[in-house]
Amino acid sequence: MRTLYSNRLALRVFRPSYRGAFTRTSDYSRGVITHINRPFSITSKTYNTASSNLMNDKVHIEKLDVNAVIGADSWNQLNAQQCFVTMNMLTDFSKAAVGDDLNYSLNYAVISRDIAEFVQSKRNWRSLGNLSRSVSNYALQKYSGIESLQLLIETKTGHIRSDSISCLVNQMNSRAPTRQKDVYDVIQISNIKMLTLIGVFTFERLQKQYVTLDIRLPWPKDLVNHASYKSIIESAVSHVENSNFLTVEALVESTAKVIASNPYFRKNNKLPIELKVIKLNAITNTTGVGVSIIKTPQELDSIPLPHVLETKTTSSALFAGNQENDIISNTYPKAWSTAFIAFGSNMGNKVENIQKALDYLNASENVEIRKVSSLFESEPMYFEDQDVFMNGCVEIVTKLTPHELLKLCKDIEYKELGRIKHFDNCPRVVDLDIIMFYDKDGSQVILNTKDLIIPHPKLLERSFVLEPLCELLPPDITHPLTTEPLTDHLNQIYDQGNEADVLWKIIPLQPRSSNFRALKFMNVKMTDEILRSKVITKSPALLMGILNVTPDSFSDGNKQYLNLQKQIETVKIMCSDALRLQDKIIIDVGGCSTRPNSSQVSEMEELERTIPVIKSIRTCKDLPQENIIISIDTYRAKVAQEAIIAGADIVNDISGGTFDSDMFGVIASHPNVAYVLSHTRGNISSMIDLNKYEQPNSNVKEYMNGEKISGRSAILLRSIAHELSERYAQAIGEGIRRWQLILDPGLGFAKNGKQNLEIIRQLDLLKNYACILESGEFVNFKNIPILVGPSRKAFIGKITKDDDPKDRDFATASVISSCIGFGADIVRVHNVVDCSKTIKIANTLYRDA
Repeated sequence: MRTLYSNRLALRVFRPSYRGAFTRTSDYSRGVITHINRPFSITSKTYNTASSNLMNDKVHIEKLDVNAVIGADSWNQLNAQQCFVTMNMLTDFSKAAVGDDLNYSLNYAVISRDIAEFVQSKRNWRSLGNLSRSVSNYALQKYSGIESLQLLIETKTGHIRSDSISCLVNQMNSRAPTRQKDVYDVIQISNIKMLTLIGVFTFERLQKQYVTLDIRLPWPKDLVNHASYKSIIESAVSHVENSNFLTVEALVESTAKVIASNPYFRKNNKLPIELKVIKLNAITNTTGVGVSIIKTPQELDSIPLPHVLETKTTSSALFAGNQENDIISNTYPKAWSTAFIAFGSNMGNKVENIQKALDYLNASENVEIRKVSSLFESEPMYFEDQDVFMNGCVEIVTKLTPHELLKLCKDIEYKELGRIKHFDNCPRVVDLDIIMFYDKDGSQVILNTKDLIIPHPKLLERSFVLEPLCELLPPDITHPLTTEPLTDHLNQIYDQGNEADVLWKIIPLQPRSSNFRALKFMNVKMTDEILRSKVITKSPALLMGILNVTPDSFSDGNKQYLNLQKQIETVKIMCSDALRLQDKIIIDVGGCSTRPNSSQVSEMEELERTIPVIKSIRTCKDLPQENIIISIDTYRAKVAQEAIIAGADIVNDISGGTFDSDMFGVIASHPNVAYVLSHTRGNISSMIDLNKYEQPNSNVKEYMNGEKISGRSAILLRSIAHELSERYAQAIGEGIRRWQLILDPGLGFAKNGKQNLEIIRQLDLLKNYACILESGEFVNFKNIPILVGPSRKAFIGKITKDDDPKDRDFATASVISSCIGFGADIVRVHNVVDCSKTIKIANTLYRDA
């Protein structure tokens, strides 16, 4: 790190001046100093001292106080400014001593008087530089004893932004022996104080801080005029305060390039420009730290301009940006850009309000919805006396500019959905906020105007915005101002431990009464006893009881599967057994056995078996409808459609949409219906032989808990997750909302017994898996609940040596408890009464619920 000033240590004898002896000396002037040193000489490279002359005697005048008109002052007025003249005069005392010749004696009092009178002899010196060179020429011509002169004239009123501006002139007496001559004089601008965003830490990105800038501008001896320090200061200040930086290196180099673009330096592109920047508050035990550079405009031309974020200074200390007219004309020539919009509702039918808002967005010819996040329930902020909110985030592509998109959002809020704003943060039918915007080239946009700030100024303080946003974006995406990953900001919110920041993931269900119906799940970030942070499921696991209306299911097929009365009685028993310990029960109705190699009934027969049962459950007044959630176990789209109409809340598809291409379309048309996206391979006949799993293609970027993964760890789970990711992307592409999805790794479907156990042990990895597919699509399983169905399966019987599936219930309970411990959110069981007790114990043990 180079400093701006390089002076050699000298021994100086200091003689004070006396008031009245010379009336024009300032309080800072103390008279004559005699010392031994070499004369100061500026070169084009270093501004360091250099001389081969052995003359070492000097006379000094320090800060002689004079007044002179040197151009406009701090307030742009043509008034006389207080200036301070410092003179370092190289002489040879021996000439005066040997010959007792007064011509070689330098009387500092006389010189001070003469210089003061000379300055007053002219009404307007036009510039600081002209005054400085004129005083230097006068002194050298008048006093032959001055061999060389270093003269500094300083003013503290030259510009309101700078503490002082000075001109440094180095000149030799024309009668002096030939020696290395100085190439430049120097205009020095000191301590320009500015506010800017600078630094890499979050706290630095949230508040502007002071930096100072010192500038030294060379002034060649053969040029009459020096660079305009006013224009230099104003361009530097405008650049620094209207940008934000990660490093002082970027600040100083980009500012140097701005100064180098001044017309003066375009004409003189080999002149060295020197800048020093200091961060005043960077380290508490220092007054400041920083860097300096010396570069010519020619050198700067060959260096790419450091990437800095342009801002526009406003009352907001953090979020500043480009003006909209620049965006419209330059950045967004009606090409597709990407935007992220946060949505929220806490009045009326919240899901319906949100769905309508999304439909209105998608109906615009200039907007296309790409992805929608999960739905989250959050406590109200700022004004707390109101209902809880339902929040989420949507990713769109658009041809609209940010302000045009803002207008569309406000039209949807107020004109289409009738929002009425009584006061800030009041209850609302729907709220749409643009939180991030990417231009057509994929660059993040920073914008600050009176009515729109991007990124949203409160993005970093709201878990209910960051959580859904982080579902849609890869973990390495950063905030455009802090340049810190969004996931890190989210973790920082959770690390504060505020209960209000913890969210409930919501899967909305079809309304059956005036009460809102939904499945709710909660994940929390915690630190264990060895200080490792991880996300765990906090909400209690749910019970899914199996109701097979088939004669051939592997463990509970029966001859009376069409006896509706018997089926309803079974449901009543299931509800009685489960609801004694659980808040709700999911009843999974299946009309077609899906065990490997089983015969598949026709679609019509499956309809005849299942739909009457679903209708009977829904119309039975003896059943607690608010606590019953009905699932249809089918891979057929037609059966799913009819079951939804009859009252089903969940479609449990063991094929993940691979057996019936119409399935995703049916689910997409019912956003209040949950869909279990299951993993399998092949079909009912072939899946048993398709259990060889390999590491995903190297072109797929994979993440676990937000960190990139590679190598050969967890290959089975990663392979299953990758294949599920492809089905997920297909489902989202066909209009299914993320909030509808439940994942099922498909125990027993194209997996052997050992693989089933490995999957159970790694359920938490599946819950935290994300990847970027070869297509470029980002898939993230975070916050998507997981269903597992180990009940009575063969791999359990193989371990316990129970050939009859009905003998596996005790062991099933053990496996279910482990599943919950490893992170399962829903467990599918045959024996409801015993497994309900197991689930209650496991929830209490692992979830404290």
